Amino acid sequence: MRGLMAIVVLVTALAAAIIVLAVVTFAPGLARAADKPQGRMQACTAQWLDIKADGHAPVYKTFIRDCLAGRAAEETGATQRRLKPALAQAHRAKAAPVKLSAKVKKPTRSSSGSKGPNRMSQCAAQWRERKAAGTTGGQSYRQFSSQCLKAH
Repeated sequence: MRGLMAIVVLVTALAAAIIVLAVVTFAPGLARAADKPQGRMQACTAQWLDIKADGHAPVYKTFIRDCLAGRAAEETGATQRRLKPALAQAHRAKAAPVKLSAKVKKPTRSSSGSKGPNRMSQCAAQWRERKAAGTTGGQSYRQFSSQCLKAH
């Protein structure tokens, strides 16, 4: 029985030593992670989430910018609270309704100057007639339609 107790004590002491060794080894690395840009970003995001949970979160983008620059969260929140009324007033000034004096009418076929079928249809019909007669003069449809549309 005494031998079994000695083994349990030895295993417990060994486990405690491994835990202490792990903490001593990795704790400085965790502290250094906050110095890296990615670690600072994660730390600032975690801080913003804590503030958001309290219901007093400033705008995320502004908070992160200030946090990464090393400004305090309280300073960022105070700045936002000072700026909100001014920003709201500027937004209201920009959003003043604009009245239009008259509606703009879309041009219709009859008001665009051509009567009957549109110009493209007329040119396509002429192309089909010339192609059937073999009098295209070596032009492609694209070349013909370009000239035809300019003429009409």
